[in-house]
Amino acid sequence: MLYLRTVQDYTVRPQIKALVPGIVEVDSNGGYEKEIHIDLNPNKMKFWGITIDQLIGELSTIGESFGGGFIENDGKLAIVRAYGIKKSLNSLSEVTVRRTLTGSPIRVSDIAEVKEHGKQRLGGASSEGKEIVLGTAMMLRGENSFQVNSDLNRAVSLLKLPEDVQVRILLERSFLIHSTILTVTKNLSEGAVLVILTLFFILYNIKASIIVAAIIPGSMLLTAIFMKVFGISANLMSLGAIDFGLLVDASIVITENVLTRFERDAIFSREEKIRTILNASLEVLKPVSFGIVVIMLVYVPIFTLDGIPGKMFRPMAQTVLFALGFSLILAVFFLPPLLFFFITPPKRIVNQEVKKSRIVILYETYLPVLLKKPKLIIIGSILFFLLTLFIYFRMGTVFLPKLMEGDLMLVIVREGDISIEESLKEQKEVEKLLMQMPEIQSVFSRIGTSSVANDPMGTFNADTFIILKKESLNDLLEEKIGKIC
Repeated sequence: MLYLRTVQDYTVRPQIKALVPGIVEVDSNGGYEKEIHIDLNPNKMKFWGITIDQLIGELSTIGESFGGGFIENDGKLAIVRAYGIKKSLNSLSEVTVRRTLTGSPIRVSDIAEVKEHGKQRLGGASSEGKEIVLGTAMMLRGENSFQVNSDLNRAVSLLKLPEDVQVRILLERSFLIHSTILTVTKNLSEGAVLVILTLFFILYNIKASIIVAAIIPGSMLLTAIFMKVFGISANLMSLGAIDFGLLVDASIVITENVLTRFERDAIFSREEKIRTILNASLEVLKPVSFGIVVIMLVYVPIFTLDGIPGKMFRPMAQTVLFALGFSLILAVFFLPPLLFFFITPPKRIVNQEVKKSRIVILYETYLPVLLKKPKLIIIGSILFFLLTLFIYFRMGTVFLPKLMEGDLMLVIVREGDISIEESLKEQKEVEKLLMQMPEIQSVFSRIGTSSVANDPMGTFNADTFIILKKESLNDLLEEKIGKIC
């Protein structure tokens, strides 16, 4: 374990930090940090008349460099320096502590034994019942986790290691990142399809529905550009609150008014078509703009949040404001030209009766009937509101939903005075029992405090990471693990 920890600290760690710019540190846990121990022989020191202070004084000069002036030759100047570097235990053993009266050197090896030894430790690591050396890569704040994870995987494959050492990735976030991106993509795709279908049933015009739906990717593209400019990452929090229905609100109103004008007015020339679209757009411009601004104002108070809620929800508010603002801009300046080029007014004569759709006929039939029964409408609305309140208070609330990564972490707490060696021994037995479960793919643990000590724990604490084969077996595994512990 001393050899593995030395490879980790002086081979793996420097290469990872050099190959991956987004990694700020590689924390090490397990094994023994390398130390050089000088075991003194009191009898020999007394025989040669050497004190501990003398020995420490000589050893403290190891590694010092000394200037030797300079040499002039052929009109050139060469600076002379002496480097005090000891590259091996033998060279350290040959350091002269003092000389005898006859001038013979008394070396460190004459009064002590020099050897490599492991530093006392307060932490360890194990995997599947065997002790290992664990390295944890820590990402620089503000870096792109997806890019850093990809670079780290590539760097591990490029590591130059001794033939008898193998590096294995035990846990990485690519699965979580990909599943999160897949969730966002799935939700956005489903939302887009539902919006397009709804638009078709509302507008009853396939061309108009596609044109209005085009506002969605346009708004999202412009939003993504500004997210890049302002350093907002695309994640479940920043994109999850975008409602496609809000993005097409202004476009629906403008398009519906244009189509209504096309149905009502007889249009024969290009100029009449332009004038109709312009007048229809200007007619609803103020109420549409006011409505979007009101919706945007709802998100403004989020910017007053501080602490963890502020850090979490401010990007969401910024993203929604960008998307709503760009949807209004596109609806005002981009939508009317598209309607002009792709929507053809119906050919009919002036004062010809407009054919109504079934939805309009149904609406015009039942609206007067309902307006004659205001008490029924008011009582029904109140009852419906009370029903929603009843459902709301039974739903429960949570600050953040539970994130299912597909794996488990088991925290084991032992007696407070247990040694690290005994804790490692018990932990390896726990891992062997866990590996007997067919649902588990791999297990590894970190015990106590690592070298960087960013998450200090006692020797009695162990974090056991359980990598599952199937995500649906969490409940079964928790039950089995509870019986073992």
